[in-house]
Amino acid sequence: MPLVPPNIPISHQGQIHYVDDSLFLSVSPERLMQKLRFIFLLVALCFTTALPWVSARVSDSAVRPTATAIPAPREILGFTPGDDRKLAAWADIVAYFKRLSESSNRVRFQKIGTTTLGRPFVFATISAPENLARLEEYKEIQRKLADPRLIGPNREKAAA
Repeated sequence: MPLVPPNIPISHQGQIHYVDDSLFLSVSPERLMQKLRFIFLLVALCFTTALPWVSARVSDSAVRPTATAIPAPREILGFTPGDDRKLAAWADIVAYFKRLSESSNRVRFQKIGTTTLGRPFVFATISAPENLARLEEYKEIQRKLADPRLIGPNREKAAA
């Protein structure tokens, strides 16, 4: 299937070639270098324009102190998670999430029981502070969605 309509000339000053249902555009080396220089200058302009904005954002975050320092996993575990041949012990993971919940208002850490091995059975809820404040409301919505008898006309049947 031709890429151009048949009324377009097959050859025009050595620039457009139409051969075997294919369209070839040839550009002189000088014109190609002009285009490449223009693209290079455009990219350089974008970088130099964005550089002051990026450096200002980095310096603002570096200067602005946080209320409490959020611990990195390496500080608690002794290694970076994902390192070769390194696995964290359960006690270290629990200690990390306890410390994380103490230092951040975005983490809620709870013990919900004990495992069969006698270890703490825990979970962490990580979200925005506004969402954590409304967590019980969200749990109620989820409970209703999980049981369709609690929604709409079926509500009376479930209460009976």
